Amino acid sequence: MTHYHRISDKFAFSTGGFYEHTGGFFKNVARNNERVDRSNAGGGRFRGIYLPTEKLKVDMTLNYEYGDQGGYPYEYTGAITGEEKRPEYIGKISYDNRSSYRRGLLNAGVNLEYQANHFILSGATGYQNLNDRMFLDQDFTEEDIYILEQKQRANTVSEEITFKSKPGSNWQWATGVSGFYQWLHTSGPVQFRRDGVKTMIEKKTNDIFSGLTGAPPMKMTANNQTLTVGGKFDTPILNGAVFHQSTFNNILTEGLSATIGLRLDYEKLKMNYNSVSDPLNFDFSVASLSSSGMEAMSSFIGKESTDYMQLLPKFAIQYEWKKGNNLYTTVSKGYRSGGYNIQMFSDLATGALKNSMLDALAADPNFSRMAGMIQKLKDKLPEVSEATQYKPEYSWNYEVGSHLTLWEGKLWADLAAFYMDTRDQQVSQFAKSGLGRITTNAGKSRSYGVEAALRASLTNALSLNASYGYTYATFTNYVIMQEDAEGNLEEKENYNGKYVPFVPKHTLNIGGEYVFTCNPRCIFDRIVLQANYSAAGRIYWTEQNNASQSFYGTLNGRVNFEVGNAMISFWTRNALNKNYAAFYFETMDKGFKQQGRPIQLGIDLRCRF
Repeated sequence: MTHYHRISDKFAFSTGGFYEHTGGFFKNVARNNERVDRSNAGGGRFRGIYLPTEKLKVDMTLNYEYGDQGGYPYEYTGAITGEEKRPEYIGKISYDNRSSYRRGLLNAGVNLEYQANHFILSGATGYQNLNDRMFLDQDFTEEDIYILEQKQRANTVSEEITFKSKPGSNWQWATGVSGFYQWLHTSGPVQFRRDGVKTMIEKKTNDIFSGLTGAPPMKMTANNQTLTVGGKFDTPILNGAVFHQSTFNNILTEGLSATIGLRLDYEKLKMNYNSVSDPLNFDFSVASLSSSGMEAMSSFIGKESTDYMQLLPKFAIQYEWKKGNNLYTTVSKGYRSGGYNIQMFSDLATGALKNSMLDALAADPNFSRMAGMIQKLKDKLPEVSEATQYKPEYSWNYEVGSHLTLWEGKLWADLAAFYMDTRDQQVSQFAKSGLGRITTNAGKSRSYGVEAALRASLTNALSLNASYGYTYATFTNYVIMQEDAEGNLEEKENYNGKYVPFVPKHTLNIGGEYVFTCNPRCIFDRIVLQANYSAAGRIYWTEQNNASQSFYGTLNGRVNFEVGNAMISFWTRNALNKNYAAFYFETMDKGFKQQGRPIQLGIDLRCRF
């Protein structure tokens, strides 16, 4: 429900609120077919516009949303390597702990605009508060291996001040400064449950012992029922930028314009971390010797800091021979900031825990003769900065295209071809251990393709639209190296020539609308028919390109019956009930995917007072 109110010529506002409930679509067989994606959400908003003078405008917004939902309906697709141990769960969602996500989000902003005689001065001030909680059964199986409860508190203050020219002159310019500061505190302890302590810690340690050549039989027994690896992280971000852009119109000839832009961006990232595990109580035996009640733990406490400065240019040329008809070409440099993978601390903690166990064994008098051999089993752990930090992503973007208005303004066409050269591309993936989703950097990639869109008003009642995009995105330099037994680097993975994950090769959208204007004897004033077919694919989900979603499409439709200020709509989504994967990932040598939503039918009732 929304209310619009104009109090005077100088002040008007709108305010409203909403609530929505979703019953969910997907069932978890491990929890008596409980629907995993139910949700409840609500919120309110306010916007006010105040014009104290003819030259000054104040635009105020305030918005709050709260949501509490189940989620992560990931069904098991099978083992990636090794023997299939869970064939009965293939194609099913099956995890024993309920997963959920809860979020409160507040946004507030004030925009000021002053119209001077020769320029426009504007300032935008914003504030955002985020408070959320994610509870995740992180192994996504019916086994009780490990769970994650992550809480975040974030406060962000932003400011942008811009001077720009008034329209009408051949020199159009804009210059300004912007910046923001974000405070972010994250608490994300991972708890190894009963099965996790036995399989992730005890079994892996004993597998190492059993693989030793010429060593006597050794066995470790973990006594903990659960083991928590704590994690508290403060990751503030400071960003500042200055920018300018000038467009020169009618240079050399009428309709020819050139644009030059430059942005200097600075970003400072910090991370204060405190990740300490519970003590692991364990017993150990070798041959006829044994010790019980030994303890080991991991601890990472410290801070990291890094900063980046980047100069981002932009160039564009456009020729407009008639209003709404032009040719253009652009060249620009893109930048995406880096950061820290706090989820990697669980991986670091398991490695440190193993080393701590070996230190406890080496220090035990019962095993003093084996101290040298035991110390050789320790892992060489990476530095925290090396393990957790990912670098910024840089790209050079090239585009040439045209906007056309044809058929006396009844047909619009947009055509474009692009090329993108990306360095240190950020790729999202799950850690090998399954302990969290992380961002890593690929070496280099390139993308090129074409896009086309058409819109046509064939009659006053009938309109059609269509768009198509083709993208060819591959890695050009992405090789992962590792050390061999002698400490020399060797190639572990080579993704050169592989498709970049999550980028659809083809996208297609076709739609239309027909409006029946009813005669006075009809109950309704108008009947509107709308149809839309949206398609995409092939989409590769991994760098190895071993899993993908083929080209697929969904058909959607709506019929609106309008009378006065009231409307009733009958609609359908995915009318053909197309089965497709909306998301896929691999973790712990298992594959999981999220199915797209099935066919949906609904009715909307709307009324304006």
